[in-house]
Amino acid sequence: MKDMSSASVFRFVPGPWSPCSTTCGPGKQTREVKCRVLLSFTKTEVDLPEEECGEDRPQLERPCIQGPCTKVPSISAGLQEQGAPNTQTGEVYSWDYRGFTTCSATCAAGKQTAVVRCVNRKQGEEVEDSQCDSSSRPTVMIRICNPEPCPPRWSVSEWTKCSALCGGGWKQRQVSCQQLDARGAVKTLSAAACERTSRPTDTEQCTASYCPTWVTSPWGKCSGRCLGPTTTVQKRSVTCQHANGSSYTDCDLRDRPPSVRNCSSDLCDVQWRPGAWRACTVVCGSGFQSRRVDCVHRRSGRTLADQHCAWIQRPSTWQHCNTSTCGSECKDTTQYCSVVKRLKLCYLDMYKQRCCSSCSQDPDST
Repeated sequence: MKDMSSASVFRFVPGPWSPCSTTCGPGKQTREVKCRVLLSFTKTEVDLPEEECGEDRPQLERPCIQGPCTKVPSISAGLQEQGAPNTQTGEVYSWDYRGFTTCSATCAAGKQTAVVRCVNRKQGEEVEDSQCDSSSRPTVMIRICNPEPCPPRWSVSEWTKCSALCGGGWKQRQVSCQQLDARGAVKTLSAAACERTSRPTDTEQCTASYCPTWVTSPWGKCSGRCLGPTTTVQKRSVTCQHANGSSYTDCDLRDRPPSVRNCSSDLCDVQWRPGAWRACTVVCGSGFQSRRVDCVHRRSGRTLADQHCAWIQRPSTWQHCNTSTCGSECKDTTQYCSVVKRLKLCYLDMYKQRCCSSCSQDPDST
């Protein structure tokens, strides 16, 4: 109590006088007088032992006179024995304290509010509040209850983030033994003070899901290079990304989804269609001739790009022709001799032989 007195004032607080003990003639009135202190740090009043307030306690009783007594019928006599309202003031209902509410806490200084009720002084029973004068209702009175400190207990902080960004890791938190005192202050104690209860763990395994993953686009059209009569390929993009969409390079290559796959397509029902051979370049002496070879769709006959028939062996587009010798007569055996002569190629044996007549007229042929 000495700690409280330094910041608070002890004083006697008298309660209201009771009705006179008699309905006529001399009687007495009583009241309660309590020693209380107003705690400055909580703005509440607390009951104390009377010796804390000293010896100047206000009186608990006082005489009262209700006027001369007269004879009344027996029924009135019965009312006099039970007690009657103050006939001088006419006061029958008044406010009275009827205990306190349940303490708001089991330890560390909870609060209780005094319960105020409207009472019928004649019968001593509680009635509706509307029967009493609201202007005379007592002020709200609050007192401290269960002021003893709370038992020590373990206190934990929030968990830290997982130590790993991806996969397994650890998270931590602070664990301490604490106690709440009557002033609401938290004190940190040694771990031994909380040894009666099991200590919460301060580390725990965790799994982080912020891992890079393989992200695939939808498959493209089945229109790639043909691999067989009805088989081609389709493609898609495969990238390594974080959950936020940024590109990354740490994805496991063993888990990489395929970016190319076979697919069935009617476009690959194709064949090579060779055309007719063109005229041989010479009439004798080994010339050559060529032809056109197209990739076509079997069913529609539509000409396609050569790549669609690449899986099939392509027929030859040229061959040797007129390989027989031209004899000893010096004559031109190809229609291109005029070009050979103009380009001055007669010095080459191949052209000199095939353009014998033309080259023999060329002074630079020898």
